[in-house]
Parts: sequence; structure tokens; C-alpha cells
Amino acid sequence: MSFKYRDYQEEAVRIGLEVLRDDKGRKAVIVAPTGAGKSIIIGGIAKELTDGKVLVLSHSKEILEQNLEKINYYGIYPSVYSASLGRKETEGNLIYATHKSINYEAFRDLNIKYVLIDEADFSTKSGTVLHKLMTKLKIKNLLGFTATPTVTKVNQDGSYFEMMTKDKKSLFNEICYILDIDYLVKNNYWSNLKYYTPFAVDKNLLKLNSTKAEYTEESQKEFYDDNGTADKIIEILKRKPLERNALVFVPSVYDAEYLANQIRGSVAISSRTDKKLRKKYIDGFKSGEIKIVFNALLLGIGFDFSELSLILDCAPTNSFRNNYQKIGRGVRTHKGKEVCDIIDLCGNYEKFGDIRNIKIENVENYGWAIFNNNKLITDVLLDSKEIITKEDLKNGIKPKSTQFFFNDDVDGLVSMKNGKMKDIPLKRLYFTKRYYLKWLIEKEFKFKPEDAEFER
Repeated sequence: MSFKYRDYQEEAVRIGLEVLRDDKGRKAVIVAPTGAGKSIIIGGIAKELTDGKVLVLSHSKEILEQNLEKINYYGIYPSVYSASLGRKETEGNLIYATHKSINYEAFRDLNIKYVLIDEADFSTKSGTVLHKLMTKLKIKNLLGFTATPTVTKVNQDGSYFEMMTKDKKSLFNEICYILDIDYLVKNNYWSNLKYYTPFAVDKNLLKLNSTKAEYTEESQKEFYDDNGTADKIIEILKRKPLERNALVFVPSVYDAEYLANQIRGSVAISSRTDKKLRKKYIDGFKSGEIKIVFNALLLGIGFDFSELSLILDCAPTNSFRNNYQKIGRGVRTHKGKEVCDIIDLCGNYEKFGDIRNIKIENVENYGWAIFNNNKLITDVLLDSKEIITKEDLKNGIKPKSTQFFFNDDVDGLVSMKNGKMKDIPLKRLYFTKRYYLKWLIEKEFKFKPEDAEFER
């Protein structure tokens, strides 16, 4: 079957093939926003690789099914290795699989030559099962795909997002192609988005967890209840035209199930939902039989429904990635769909702004970074009010998460000579257990309860 690429898809396929066919071996990432058709790009690359065994990996069953659907457009029906689909086939030249299903014993004698990984940011960190497997299989040419090329890092000051290729131990070491959101918007490849914030909310109730990466479940519940969010959701949805669909993000399973019981014809989907029932609900939503889905953070990634025209965001988050993935469910275009309305009842729009302003750039003297309206997103501590711009980076001003006391003269490789941290380099202690160093030099230092073991 012939298939006509969009211009950027054709370029991404060409570059992807160059990476995978490089005799020296390359492990690179293609960055393409939600709604850009990554499944089509993956299929376009996979079908051209006929000189060796190809493995295409997906993070979940749902994403695997989407990727299979697109490769089928080309009249190609690969082997499938996925426990969730009840198939463990390795005979064909092309194998589509899920991360958690594959293992070294089943794949070690297959002589896999090329590997393509969708949602690659989930697998880039050193030490992950997939990272170890790729090393054991001696994969030389590796190509990843993601809309959000970051990993979450934690140091003594808290959490922050780091570009996934920045870590020397990362599975991927380069970004070979980036498609800007702005390009999709200007060329009408993204649906128009309209944001609404109909109610003021009090975000002072939200508290960060111990890693400072996300709000605690307890504070989210208190925020949701004290702001009367459930009643506001019901009020808005009762005024919704009957023919219009809506996806509603709420903080917890309880909230989703409670609301589904209040509004006739709606359903709740969460991690507790039986897989067969979940599929029935999603199919019903896409067919138009079900008009409202209440979701407890399950349909944020890999849920592809181009007709979606209304999102209610009622689950506060401290993560730009989570926010991007949620709103990204509404960006796909569809005939007759003029806009996707985003109704924010939790303050995420105030915190993150319009996702169409996200841009990934390679800044001189700094490297790859993500910005929103010129404000740096990566490398900035998630609990910080610090504002770093592109111009700041060019002028040598760096975010606090990247600042440390060690320079070319003092590299931090000197190790502790005794005590609990014997033989551990000072530089490592600075980033992982800074409270221990503070205890050594500060006379009145007080340990936090979780760090009390070092007081003894």
C-alpha cells in the first residue's frame, strides 16, 4: 500500500535510516511532538530495513497497537512479542514488542541488527532493564523516539528535568532530529487550542513530596475538595452540548468513580479498571457511544483520539512533562474539529502556560535545553521560582541545579578517608548527600528525620 508522508515525516525517515545504517554505530533520538505521527515515521523506517533483523519496542500495549496499525498501512504484518497481547513471535525479520515482555534468553540468538524504541525517555537511564538488555544484546545501532526528551534527576536540592542525552551513561548519546511544535501549529498539523480558567483556585494547599518532584496525594485531595472541584466539573459538563465528547483528568481513582456515578452515560478509567473493560470504554469513547471519560492519570500517554474536542484538567501537577502529555491528547486534527477547548480547574495553565510555546534548542556554550516562552524548563529545580532565559545561558548564567563548587582545579574526585562515607568522592557526596557534608562543617546543623541515620 502506498502512503504519502508529510514533509517532516519524510525528512525524519531519511535521517533515521542514516543513523541506523551508520557503520560506526549510532544511538540517537528523534524528537517529534504529540500528534506528529511518530508511528508513521517508525513504520516508514522499519519497512526499509531489510538487511537484518529489526526490533521495534513500545512502552505499553496501547502504544504497541497504534504502531502495529500504522505499519499495517504499508501492507506489512510483523511478528509480535507481547504478553499483554498473548503473542510471542520471533520468526519474522521485523518484530514489534513491548518493553516488559522481552528478555535476553528469548532474543540472544536472534541477531537483532536494528532497534527502534518509542517513548524512549522511559528507557534512557542507566540501570534500567531495557538499558541492560540493549548492552547484553550488543546493539550497535539504536534509534529512539519521544516528544519529551527528558529524564527526572534528583539531587540534594530536589528534582529537575535533564535532557536525556546529557548523562554520559544514557542509552542515547545524541539528538539527530527535532521537529518544532511551532512548525506543526503554523502548518495546521495541530488542532487549535483554547484555554479557559473560569474559576480562581487556591494553590497554597498543594505540598511537594520528599523529592520535590510532584505534589503529595494528600495535598492534591485537600486542594481538590477545598476548591469544590467536583461540583464545578458537574456544573460545566451539564452545560456541555450532548454531542460533544470530553476527557476529564482528576487526581484519584475515587474522584473518577464518584463523578462517573453522578453523570449518566459517563465512565471512569483508571489503573483499577479491568483491561477488557478499559478497552470497551475506550472503544466506546472513540465511536461516540460514550461521551465523557473521567480519567485518573491513565490516558496521558499513548491515547490517540483525534476527535477529542474538550479537556477538563482538574489534576494539578508540578511536572511540565505530565502537563504536556495531558493537553497533548487534544492536539490532533480531525475533519470537522475546529478547536479543542482546555478548561483548567487546577492552576496548571497559570503555572505552565500554553504548550504551543514549548521549544527545544541547542544553545551555544550550553547544549540542548527546553524552553517555554524563552523560560528555561530543563535543569531548573521543580520547586524553584528561579527564572533562567536563553540569553542568560548564552551569557554564562546557569540554573542552580548545575552549579557546584568543583572546577578544573578542584575536580571533586578526592574521596573521604574514613567514616560512613569512606572512599566516596566529594563530588558524588555533593550531589547525593549534601546534608552529610554540611554536617561536617556546620556546628549547628540539624538532620532531617529521614537522614537521621548519619547522625549516629
